[in-house]
Amino acid sequence: ALVRVLGLGVCGVPWAGAALAAEGRVSEELLARWWQLAAWLPTGPEGGSDAARAAWRAALAERTRLTPYLDTHRELAASDGTPVARPVWWSSPGDRVSRECEDVFVVGDAFLVAPVLEPGCGERRLRLPHGWWYDVTTGAAHLGPGRVV
Repeated sequence: ALVRVLGLGVCGVPWAGAALAAEGRVSEELLARWWQLAAWLPTGPEGGSDAARAAWRAALAERTRLTPYLDTHRELAASDGTPVARPVWWSSPGDRVSRECEDVFVVGDAFLVAPVLEPGCGERRLRLPHGWWYDVTTGAAHLGPGRVV
């Protein structure tokens, strides 16, 4: 679904989201992770279990804090079609390694979102694109390109 949303954005459809119809067919953990991911997509999810909704509420609190930033990029999407959720390669299309990354994306031009979608995994390794990136959880600054956990 993430690849589809990013592809639609690049093709001029900036308002797309993911339908999470897997309830009952996947673990509660994976469903919660999907909801956390969906909080960063242009349209949010509907439905889900209580545990998944708790994850959604936490992600939604962060999304709400960033409302002015997101509203600015929604206005850009409405005026010039620039997608809100962008592939990592959006700002540097010549970066071949970024073109191969399908599970990381940028919201607007400043928030790199790298969802953890593997069951039982609490972290992931990530290749940062060019530029400065700040971990919103720890406040650490990282200069890309580079790798972080």
